[in-house]
Formats: sequence, C-alpha cells, structure tokens
Amino acid sequence: HRMKDKEIQQFIGDHEWVFPKTMPQIPHGYTLRSKAQRDEDFSAFVREIELRGVQRQFGQRSCAYLDLEDWTYGTMGEPVENTTLINRATLTGNTAQSRPSHRSS
Repeated sequence: HRMKDKEIQQFIGDHEWVFPKTMPQIPHGYTLRSKAQRDEDFSAFVREIELRGVQRQFGQRSCAYLDLEDWTYGTMGEPVENTTLINRATLTGNTAQSRPSHRSS
C-alpha cells in the first residue's frame, strides 16, 4: 500500500536509527528490516523512497533518496524485497551528490 505522510512520519519516529561506528567519515544513521516493528511498513517506506525520491550518485551507484524536512532517506538501490536497511543523513551533511530535493506534501 502507499503510505500517507503521517504514516511515514510514524515509521520514522517508531524506529531506532543507529550511527555506524565503523563509518565516522560518512555521518549517517540506519535502521534494519530485521528490527522493524512490521515488515510491511518497512517495505512500504522503501517503496515510497523509490516512488517519491530522486536519484543521486553515491560512489559508483545511483540510489533513490527521499528528502523529508531536514533529513534524506535512502536505500542501496536493491529491489524492495532484498532491501535490508534504510539510511538517513541530514540534508546539510548529505554525502550523496546534491540534486533538487522532493518535499512530501
């Protein structure tokens, strides 16, 4: 199902975003599918990132990023069913190449 903005905000607020200690040079957080409260919600948010987001380069790959308020959310470009984590970073500290952001309505 498509997520409404309120459902996206609920998902974001309900999940733990972990700072990876092994990557201090790329400040960001992530949440894991395996820790999601409901797998359906995790998959739905990944689909929203793909549908609403913009493509940006991260290293050698192009990934979808969804900008919401002060954060950008992205995956590593795998199909929804193979996506195991969602990354987030502040828009000001974003390591992906900047492109026009998409704000949700």
